[in-house]
Amino acid sequence: MTQRSTRIERPPHPRSRPSTATRALVLLSALPILLAATASAQETQPLGCGLQNQPAATVLLPYFEVDLQDPQGRTTLFSVGNAADDYKLAHATVWTNWGQPVYSFDFFVAPGGVQSFNLRDVLDGNIPETSDPDVAALYASCTAPLAQPALDPAALRSVLTGLPHPGDGLCYAQGVEEGAVATGYVTVDVVQDCSGSSLMTPQDAGYLGDCATGLASNENVLWGDFFLVDPSENSAQGESLVSLVADQARFGVPFLCVDPPCGWRIGETFHAPDGNRMPLPSAFETRFLNGGGFDGGTDLLLWLDGALGPMACDQVATMVDPMTVEVDLRGEHGGSIGQTAFYAGARARRVRVGGEDLPVSEPFGLMRLRAHSQAGGGSGGGGVGEERQLFVVPLFSASGRYSVGTRSAPVADFCAIDGE
Repeated sequence: MTQRSTRIERPPHPRSRPSTATRALVLLSALPILLAATASAQETQPLGCGLQNQPAATVLLPYFEVDLQDPQGRTTLFSVGNAADDYKLAHATVWTNWGQPVYSFDFFVAPGGVQSFNLRDVLDGNIPETSDPDVAALYASCTAPLAQPALDPAALRSVLTGLPHPGDGLCYAQGVEEGAVATGYVTVDVVQDCSGSSLMTPQDAGYLGDCATGLASNENVLWGDFFLVDPSENSAQGESLVSLVADQARFGVPFLCVDPPCGWRIGETFHAPDGNRMPLPSAFETRFLNGGGFDGGTDLLLWLDGALGPMACDQVATMVDPMTVEVDLRGEHGGSIGQTAFYAGARARRVRVGGEDLPVSEPFGLMRLRAHSQAGGGSGGGGVGEERQLFVVPLFSASGRYSVGTRSAPVADFCAIDGE
């Protein structure tokens, strides 16, 4: 089955007018200038949460894809580093593109070290052995080698590609490219003990606890990066893993922690109110390119909070996602060139700029993206128009020659600025 996502038509902005600016060539060397300008503008309007690329208690790989039909095809690589001066135990959870946790495993990271993974290997059940008997002995439930939950690779591949689960027959994800590509996201938490053969995920009772009273720790020591590798295009695009800092004073439950949390609306999944994790922003801005040196155009990797399903597979084709992504489009000189919106369709997905979901009238410009839940709350949301957390990674490419991934700029979040 193919990914189904319906675009919502919006009337053009009253001041909408096409830009007359054109470009003959966009050079890679221009990107640092843009990023510096974006950072400068952001500094004039500080955000309350303070999303940064820094060691954190949780790191997020916002989107992965693995071509299951071609062993030499697309895959996703990611690495997790340890900023501490002693061994740290980490717990990775693999989620479907509907935000359903389907597998998890433990691993150690050496002091000042880094551990790398190929998602293709993980989906085949090939988890690197990282334990050391002396280190494992420091934890009540750890063994050497590490015990991992049983894995049925065929079942895992089915639920990640939108096919029925062999056990209950339900669908746990949206299919992409006729079920040939597994997509989803990964979270990695620093934890205080091993889960062993138990499939523990952040949705389970006892995993998160205020003031680190659960399995997850509040030590901000993890960092990392990821790469989407496509051998057929001779390209690889990468970015840092998303840092979700733990701060029990700011993001804790008021009656357990000393200071109350700042003002924010928390989402579902792994950053529950008792997890002490920083929420992600509610709006991002990024540019888009389609021409000159970047004739391969722009894709967006989107991560959104909340979950869909599981559901009967015959309902997927008629499902209407209650979450929408609203987009304001501007030309390079700042004038509006329209507005659009589309049903999210998944909680981790790739969106083509200029495609069916996100049409644009000009080859170059800027966009601001926000996610909203609608009435009905099927994605875990409340009332109409409730803003949701999201993360956006723009990818710019020239077909078969080069590509680059950058960070978009967060422009709104759920935290109050100190003193406001």
